Amino acid sequence: CDNDDKLGYSCADPWNQTFQVGIEPNGGTDPFSPSVIWSGEQRSPDHYNLIGPVTAQVGAGGSVCVFLRSKTKWQYKYQDAYWDDASLVMTSPGTPPTDTPLPPPPTPTYGPSPTPRATPTPRPDGAIVHVVESGDTLFGIALMYGVETEQLRQLNAGSLGPNDMINVGQAIVISIPSASPTPSPLPAPPTTEPTAAPGAPGGPVEGASICVLAYHDRNGDTFRDEATEELLPNAEFTIADASGVVDRYTSNGVNEPHCFTGLTPGAYRVIQTAPAGYVPSGPAEYNVGLPKDTQLDFQFGDARSENPDEVAEPTQESEELTEPENRTTASRIFSTVAKVSGILVLLLAGGVAVLFFLNRRRM
Repeated sequence: CDNDDKLGYSCADPWNQTFQVGIEPNGGTDPFSPSVIWSGEQRSPDHYNLIGPVTAQVGAGGSVCVFLRSKTKWQYKYQDAYWDDASLVMTSPGTPPTDTPLPPPPTPTYGPSPTPRATPTPRPDGAIVHVVESGDTLFGIALMYGVETEQLRQLNAGSLGPNDMINVGQAIVISIPSASPTPSPLPAPPTTEPTAAPGAPGGPVEGASICVLAYHDRNGDTFRDEATEELLPNAEFTIADASGVVDRYTSNGVNEPHCFTGLTPGAYRVIQTAPAGYVPSGPAEYNVGLPKDTQLDFQFGDARSENPDEVAEPTQESEELTEPENRTTASRIFSTVAKVSGILVLLLAGGVAVLFFLNRRRM
């Protein structure tokens, strides 16, 4: 057989070709994987023979892959391999895993219920006050009472620190009595007004007090830098409540801050009129609630006016402070009489002209 061709024929060489079957127990498809379990090499020249069997334990994935392999030792011209009636048989069913029940969840342990806040009791003057506790913020207090943060800033303008800073134990005015009468026009100031002696801020006073000063706000940031922003003279301060003007003071630029002392707790308006040639750089009026035995401090900033001769226009309240009530009534009466008199003079003049014309016709 080896003489027909250079390569020759197999001539049923029993040592040339071998057969194997293999199982990959984890379902892998790589025939060269080391995890494939192969049967021993078997020979079956020119006839069918049983190859294998091979046994494997199915992996955790539950699937396997079967491989059929034929290989030769020598090179021949005709080398054919035929497979028939191959089968994969499950020899024994596996034991299905038992679902282990999960342990019951632990019983939740609840902490103590939070202690509810005490409902604030109105003061004798009717104002609602909140005493600051640890963890409180001005924004949180506003949410708690359902009010705007800006309302708290206005009612507590003299007692809040920078960036709305508050301290434990501090009394925050939430609201003032809603039944308070609307402030009526304030009476006119006296012709001669003595300058009140400046108070001593920070010292012990009887009752509540409000301290004020006016300064040159050079950079317009509404915060005073004592090293570069000096006190201003000729700024007029007015303290008023629902009944009218309580007190006034004109600054001298030396002895400020000036304190209005001995004030009764309640709602007040603090008004500043800027000196000539200046305009307020921030609010010129505050509505505040004054608690008992407390001191509120106000620093009013004024900036140079673009027109040096310009006088700061007073607010509506300031105009009411300087205009006598009887002047309004007298002015209206005088204006009405003048208008009526003018009409009568015109009518009389017209009558004379008509008579003169008729007389001329008759002549």
